[in-house]
Amino acid sequence: MTVKVTQPQKNVREGLSNTPKVSATVRPAGILSAYKNLLDNSSFLISQRGDYETTAQAVAGGTPTFAVDRWYTYANGSDTEQQIFNVVLPNGQHAKSLRTTLTGITTNTWLHPGTKIEPERWMRGQYITVSAWIRTNIPGYRWRVCDTITCAMIGDHIPSDGQWHYVTATHLLPEDMALHEDAVTNNIQIQPGWQDYGQNLTQNVSYIEFAQPQAEIGREATPFEHRQYQDDWTRCQRYYQRFGATDIASATDYTNFATAHGTNSAWYVPIVLPGGRMRIPPSLSFSAASDFRVTLQHSDSDPVTSIGYGYNNHTNPNLSVQAGSNGANRTRMFGWGGTTSAWLAFDAEWF
Repeated sequence: MTVKVTQPQKNVREGLSNTPKVSATVRPAGILSAYKNLLDNSSFLISQRGDYETTAQAVAGGTPTFAVDRWYTYANGSDTEQQIFNVVLPNGQHAKSLRTTLTGITTNTWLHPGTKIEPERWMRGQYITVSAWIRTNIPGYRWRVCDTITCAMIGDHIPSDGQWHYVTATHLLPEDMALHEDAVTNNIQIQPGWQDYGQNLTQNVSYIEFAQPQAEIGREATPFEHRQYQDDWTRCQRYYQRFGATDIASATDYTNFATAHGTNSAWYVPIVLPGGRMRIPPSLSFSAASDFRVTLQHSDSDPVTSIGYGYNNHTNPNLSVQAGSNGANRTRMFGWGGTTSAWLAFDAEWF
């Protein structure tokens, strides 16, 4: 069963009269959740990787890439860019939108941004309804849900007139859906747009843009759930955590944030993740090794020459660091090396 409501752009008074009516979200008996929306960062407020309102994020063809937290852009045969805009929707609400624009080769290209959620046992056999305000100039787009068993194009085609339309669709999750608890690679893929025809895209012209995306258990789309910033921040940190010297005043850019324990081969640095436990043991990235130091604070201080993993887990990854002369049973501090551009990141997303 699919449901679709579409409303072209009009004035605020008319838009308010066409706002979807509130209806109860149906959940299995005994299931309680703080949020009805299964999607994180649907207001696009959390963006640990950069500010994409002023500068678009370039995305290489064939490489799913995150800009704002939890939302990736992907095109299989072309470069794209992803950017955040401040918009006023036809229902009068102010919102942030996420736009993906084709910027490269156009032959046999599929352009489909999206996000992923963890399938849980209680979701099996339940209807899931997706909704968003969407505008695009690309024909042939529909909602797409991959439920760990199959990928389904759901709902009607989205008008390609470049106007905002409120689009919803409903999908039945399978009784034998694979679960995240059984294998951390299992996920439900949610994509506001997937082409089933019309691959003739135009470089620097073709785009899809959406705002207030939502996925909820039940057969009806209900009004968009607004979350507080801190709530979304906390949920996003299960998948990505980045912190750096830019998070503190420039006068303290020599701050130390971990203890370095010396051995004959390396300094081992246990990290207490500020956002707590992550989905899986995360991958590691950083600005540059030389942005960090191992020090006794202004004396016996050595710049870092390499950073890697000594040990990795969900909660306290342990870095293996080279800096100066290593030595067993020595203790120093690990921190920023005097540059405000230093950062350290831990990634537990699916890509």
